[in-house]
Amino acid sequence: MSVIEMFRLKNRDERLLAETNRINAIGFYILSAGILLDLYYGMSQMQVAFMHDMEVEVSLYVRPLEYLALMGAMITCLIISIKRGVMTNNRFANTEHFPWEYYLVWSGLGALGVGLGTALFRALAEYRVLGAGQVHWLGNGALGLVCALMVFFLCIGAYYLSFKIAKRQADKQVVSTDSE
Repeated sequence: MSVIEMFRLKNRDERLLAETNRINAIGFYILSAGILLDLYYGMSQMQVAFMHDMEVEVSLYVRPLEYLALMGAMITCLIISIKRGVMTNNRFANTEHFPWEYYLVWSGLGALGVGLGTALFRALAEYRVLGAGQVHWLGNGALGLVCALMVFFLCIGAYYLSFKIAKRQADKQVVSTDSE
């Protein structure tokens, strides 16, 4: 058996494949979260420096390649899952109606995380760039609240749109399977 034939094997252990997929997903989530936090903090520092007409170290700038790679990976995963008719792998994977309560909770948690993260990263950036006496806690809180509200409504809209498109794709696959 050649090396190429070994990679073409169709018979695979499904348990090993499922475990490998879970492990890879956890790694992807951790890597994505780390990169997002790094980018967000870098943007906060750039914004604080820009608002106060200050120079920022070159190492603090947001790296476009890092941003494009992360967004490319996430958008690719989203497009592939929607095209295959898969919105989620939880208990709502095969439901007929959009589970509003479930996604309202997840959107709220995401918005809370973004709001707190925005306020804290902005305060940390002000502390690092301007010093302890120049941190504007009320303004940072207001910025966090605005970002949280935007993220909440964007998440609900994205979840709903993704659910509808994935459901339509899944229905097309069922119809094409039934007609064969």
